[in-house]
Amino acid sequence: MTSNSESKESKFFQKAISVFLSALLVVAFIPAVAFADVSDNAGYASSQEDSGYKVDISGSTVIGEDNSGAGVGANTDNSQNNSADLVGNEPNNEPNSESSGTTDSTEGSAVVQSQGGQGQSEDAMSSWRFADGQLETVYADEDNGIEMYSLRAGNGSPVAKGIDVSSWQGNIDWNTVKNSGQVDFVIIRCGWGNNDSSQNDAYWLRNASECKRLGIPFGVYIYSYACNTSYAVSEADHVLAQLNAAGLSPSQVAYPIYLDLEQQSKSNNRPCGIDNSNNEVLLSNGDLANIAQAFCNRIASAGYNPGIYANLNWWNNYLTSSVFDNYERWVAQYNSSCWYEGNYSLWQYASDGTVPGINGYVDMNYAYADPRRPAPVIASTGDGTVTLKWDAVEGASKYAIAEYIDGSYKTYTLDCKDTSYTVSNLANGYEHTFLVQANINGRWSSFSSINHVSATPQGTVKPTPQIKSTTYNSITVNWGAVPGASKYAIATRESNGSYKTYTLDCTGTSYTINGLASNTSYQILVQANINGKWSSFSANDCITGKTK
Repeated sequence: MTSNSESKESKFFQKAISVFLSALLVVAFIPAVAFADVSDNAGYASSQEDSGYKVDISGSTVIGEDNSGAGVGANTDNSQNNSADLVGNEPNNEPNSESSGTTDSTEGSAVVQSQGGQGQSEDAMSSWRFADGQLETVYADEDNGIEMYSLRAGNGSPVAKGIDVSSWQGNIDWNTVKNSGQVDFVIIRCGWGNNDSSQNDAYWLRNASECKRLGIPFGVYIYSYACNTSYAVSEADHVLAQLNAAGLSPSQVAYPIYLDLEQQSKSNNRPCGIDNSNNEVLLSNGDLANIAQAFCNRIASAGYNPGIYANLNWWNNYLTSSVFDNYERWVAQYNSSCWYEGNYSLWQYASDGTVPGINGYVDMNYAYADPRRPAPVIASTGDGTVTLKWDAVEGASKYAIAEYIDGSYKTYTLDCKDTSYTVSNLANGYEHTFLVQANINGRWSSFSSINHVSATPQGTVKPTPQIKSTTYNSITVNWGAVPGASKYAIATRESNGSYKTYTLDCTGTSYTINGLASNTSYQILVQANINGKWSSFSANDCITGKTK
């Protein structure tokens, strides 16, 4: 995503001039600061002091640490608790300081400006990084801080360092990139806009083939022009067509498939799409959520892990729907730390990186979660059982299997060494939702609801009791366990049609009714409690037993 036109020398002079001008501004503003209200400045200073970076990359296992045996994890691998009220105030923190609106566009989906021509031209790209289709390098002011950040140990450390590339990087020497030891992963652009071969990235097939050949883990992104959900689905189909052209399957694409949301109107810097006539179409926050959902659903249905790319300003002000919690977030902020307060798994921290094998600058990224994860499918269902299976995840030493129930996870195992697992004692007739996680290098793979898989087993839903034994004053009944039942109730049916209950809390599969009259027949009913509800019954469900 970066231009080759800037040299290191020009970068140095640009920074020198920036520092010189900043010093002049400080001197010029000293009299004003001297008479400023201290209380007005306190909030701003506090915001800066509270912006320290905090991240949890412990692995978001569904049940917590292995030694705890209980608990529930988050749906991604890191969390933030930082101030973000400085967005747009400093160039290194938010390049697009002119597009900081906080509410949905009142102009809806109106066409506001024609770009001319037909189709979604690459020249129409306009954002905080693009001007008239030309990629501009955006510099961070804290390069040393960023590089030092990569060396930080402990809870805040990234797990991998990578780059994202497109035709802007030209012909890359991937052997040199691999041998440099500086790149753990790559996100590759496959194209832009609708499913049109004229909008393919010219270097996509070569870049994907080389990464595959050299074993460099990679993901994919597409620059979005989508102005409605139909266009978003077409963009997803564009990606899938390119993946197919490269001969790739979900198991070969380690990192997510990202929708790059950054196109903004040239007239007001608001989010927009580009239609097939190359016209701008303004988008509201709701439009953006619908577009993202349509794209991600299509990608997920093909077995890939979907994600969304945007800069800090967009994440804070436009991409605010809870829909985005279901997908991987990739946040762009060129700074020594990322100030986004939500969950995210990738941070693009610079656009002026250099890597051996690539001429010119390249975008640099940190990953906070291992993207490798199982993609389970339902192998079969039985009487109270569901069997899951999945392809082996490279580097995984074991798997965890859990069921998602009412907002939390019930863990069945933390130590599955196989690539299939049968969950038993499930309530028949109910839909059950499952998650499989991989443990790679001691960390559980990240996940979201998009990684769930569901099934509804069919079979026994009520007990079928039998007479086990009788005495002069008792009758013992037993029955087969009902899948999913937590307890049983035992009662006798009286001559008037009413029922006399002996217990509501039997947890076994047999029960002795005592205190009965001798030489007397009794109609006996057993009910199962499944998911808090007692099984249905009628008089036909009763069995007859007679005391001696």
